[in-house]
Amino acid sequence: MMNERRHKLSAIQVDHYDGQAIYSGNELIYELGGYLGGGAAGVVYEAFSTRTKQHVAIKILNPVGYKLFPSTLLARCIVAVKGKPLVVLPSDEAELGDDGGPRANRRAFAGGNHRMRSNFASPKGTTERIRVENVWWLIHPTSKQAIAAFEDPHTGHVRELTLPQCIQVWGEQMNQSERQQADPDELYQEVQVKNQTIKVPRIPKKFIKFAHTRRSIHREISNMSGLEYHENVLRLDEALELVQDSKCTTFLVLELAGGGELFDRIKLDCGTNEETARLYFRQLISGVAFCHNSGVCHRDLKPENLLLADNEEHSTLKIADFGLSAIFAFTDSDASGGANGNGVDQPAIRRLRSVVGSPHYVAPEVLMDAGQGYDGAKADAWSIGIILYAMIAGNLPFGKDLLKCVRYDRFRKWSYNTKYSDDDPTDEVEFPTWFFPAHFSMELKSLIAQMLYPDACMRLAVEEAQRHTWSKDVQAGEEQQAASVPPPSYSDVVARSTRFLTALPARLVLSNIENALKTNPCPLPYEYPKVPQNVSIDWDNYQLEVRYAGLLTCTVQVFLFQRGVYLVEFRRGHVDIFQFKRFYEKIRAQISEGMDGGTERPSPAFRKRNNSISETF
Repeated sequence: MMNERRHKLSAIQVDHYDGQAIYSGNELIYELGGYLGGGAAGVVYEAFSTRTKQHVAIKILNPVGYKLFPSTLLARCIVAVKGKPLVVLPSDEAELGDDGGPRANRRAFAGGNHRMRSNFASPKGTTERIRVENVWWLIHPTSKQAIAAFEDPHTGHVRELTLPQCIQVWGEQMNQSERQQADPDELYQEVQVKNQTIKVPRIPKKFIKFAHTRRSIHREISNMSGLEYHENVLRLDEALELVQDSKCTTFLVLELAGGGELFDRIKLDCGTNEETARLYFRQLISGVAFCHNSGVCHRDLKPENLLLADNEEHSTLKIADFGLSAIFAFTDSDASGGANGNGVDQPAIRRLRSVVGSPHYVAPEVLMDAGQGYDGAKADAWSIGIILYAMIAGNLPFGKDLLKCVRYDRFRKWSYNTKYSDDDPTDEVEFPTWFFPAHFSMELKSLIAQMLYPDACMRLAVEEAQRHTWSKDVQAGEEQQAASVPPPSYSDVVARSTRFLTALPARLVLSNIENALKTNPCPLPYEYPKVPQNVSIDWDNYQLEVRYAGLLTCTVQVFLFQRGVYLVEFRRGHVDIFQFKRFYEKIRAQISEGMDGGTERPSPAFRKRNNSISETF
């Protein structure tokens, strides 16, 4: 039975954002603090809510761009369609709407600066709302690209429609087209320009592209806000949106998970013990099973999306980042249920078709059968199997390109030749020693082998994994023993993550790292062997960045920990977590002199962004 979904959030419009404070309705609502992490989708900061007086996390997604043409170019364009002139309303009528009532606050749709002052405000009056009949269509003289514009009644100049104005004109129409397929003939209009018939779009192509990307971002908001609360799923409290002339930025206000990523606590090539892994695994499959029962599959489960609530030794696991998630609906066709691998007595699900996810964690059927569709829940089960293996082994089972991985090909052949279930005795199964480390228990090997079965129809589902012997096998006193372990000191946490303490001055540390990068460059995010590594240092903020062709792969920042002691933090960008940890250990080995591992963490204090060398770390 599926869980009921709660009311979905709609984005609140932001009036002003200056990098440290967020305003809505001319009211300060959030103050941003320390950097928590980042990735391909955006960056995350700790923040303080002025309304609830509580600390939260704010994920700032990468802005969706809307590139405008230079104003000098518009004068050279050919006019294909001339729109109706806009009417300037007297000042006493400017605040009245079409129905005579107060005009709605459209601050969020006014272009220009961050404070969202309307382009049409004037001491002489306010221009009426732009409508479709007011739109001019210009043709670029060389590229023949159509440009949507309007005539400014105050200056008489023709200007390109900004992003807020496009939302004003076509926003509602684009929302309707999301629910129903538009007729291709309705997308264009034919006009005569210099005795030539030209097809002019009814909606700018770049605005259609923007609207599509914006909907993808809103999918994460919709999926996360639609879920009821579960202790192992990161809660989305609020969504904010800042619309400017040439870009749109989304802010996700999330439950604060102050313990960092789970895999920050996993030692490279060593992993963790099965007892600790079991505690986190049970929380992981509990949260994912809850999402599946709510009609949502994640599709991008990976270590970076597994956060911890606090710095306690056995903290609560939180599943984050539903940016690639998909909502699937159960059907009434029992017959198709067998085809989908759910069994003849189970309902079928809508099969997914888009190829998404992170390379090391994507199921084989997603890569091979995207055209035919795949079971998103079974794809999640594969990702969980990879995560479980990595937790205990300290490395990944397969390479990035799964379908070309020799190790996967060997494992696939072994799996097809060794068919068994959880009911079969594991001591009769010969698990490959080249794949499973010697310290893996037989029950653990059985669980991983079934979750990584190449055929999704025969792969263990998440709910079945909850009933597996290894998942339920908690020895007497194991939980009490785990709970009795004292929480780690801050130096212990630092030793297992990508941070270290040093007595070297901040400038000398960054100089040493810059020199070390010449012999041990940061890993490439993709297969670009000829792309040079670009290292830049911001000496004012004591921050070093490594980029490849503009793509951020690593950030190093130095903070004052206590008098004479500095904390050096390596932040991962577009790089796999295990590659990054190996890179970090090489760099750290070269600059290990002056390190002081015996310093304990001072009382935590809230600090402003970019306040790197301060007494309030």
